[in-house]
Amino acid sequence: MRPIQLVTLLTIIDNFDAFNLTWLTNENLTHLQSCINEIQYRHANPEDIIFFINLDPKYRYLKLHGPIVIQNELREVAQFQLMHVNFYIIVVPKGYFERIFNFLVLSTNWNPRAKFVLLLQEDLLKDFLVILQKYFVYNVLFLVEKTHSDVDIMTYYPFTLASNEFQILGGCHNGKLRDDRNLFPNKLLKNWKNYPVSIILFHFPPYIILENDQTQGIELSLFEIVSNGHDEVQVPKLSFVIGSASVAAEGGVRQQIVRRLGKKATK
Repeated sequence: MRPIQLVTLLTIIDNFDAFNLTWLTNENLTHLQSCINEIQYRHANPEDIIFFINLDPKYRYLKLHGPIVIQNELREVAQFQLMHVNFYIIVVPKGYFERIFNFLVLSTNWNPRAKFVLLLQEDLLKDFLVILQKYFVYNVLFLVEKTHSDVDIMTYYPFTLASNEFQILGGCHNGKLRDDRNLFPNKLLKNWKNYPVSIILFHFPPYIILENDQTQGIELSLFEIVSNGHDEVQVPKLSFVIGSASVAAEGGVRQQIVRRLGKKATK
C-alpha cells in the first residue's frame, strides 16, 4: 500500500465553517474506518483529492486520509468550485440520497466518472439504482455494515441485463479487505451495437435542431449514416433527453438537465 500525500489544502479548509477537521488518534479507529482507509490506499491515486460528504451524526467519528475536503452540509464553497474531484466518499443517511446527488450534479466540479464509495443501509439499496443510472454514475461501491466487524462491499453493473441487481464484490473483516481483487473493474461494454443509450440534446442549429416535436440536425444525420453504413460498426441505439436551454446559454444548463432528465423527445 502506498501512502497518500498530505497537502496544505488541509490547513486551508480549516478556515471554513462548512468543514469539520477533528482528527482521530489510532486508538479511536474503528473497523469501518480501517476498511474505508484500505479502499483509499488501494484505489485512490496519491494526487486525488477526496471529497467526503457526511450528513449522518452517527458516523461523525469517521476521519479519512488526505488530501481531503470534508463537507457536513450541502452548500458549495466558492474556494473549491474549480477543484477536479476523482474520488467521492459519501455517508448516506436515510432520505438524503437524492438530495445529495442533486447537490453534486449542480456543483461546478461534478464528475460522474469519478470513483464513488457510498456508506448506507442495506434496505435502501434498491431505491438508489434509478438515481445512479439517472446521473450516469457506474463506478461505485456500496459499503453495508453487517456486524461491528464485518462490512459487505457491493456494486452494480448498469450495462448488463441484470442492471437492477447488486453484486457482492468482497468485504472487510476486522477492518481488513478479505482479498486483493480490483474493486473498481471496467464496466463499459466492448460491443455497443444496438445497446440502448440515452443522450442529452440541446437546441444548437445546425447541429441539433429541436422544433415541432422533431429531432433533427447535422450530428443526427451523421450518426444515421454511420449506423447504416456497415454491419460491423458498433453503434448504440439512442433515445433522446431534451435539455430546455441552448448550448450557448451561460449558467442554468446543469439545472435544466436535472429538471428535464428523463423526458424523451420524439424523433
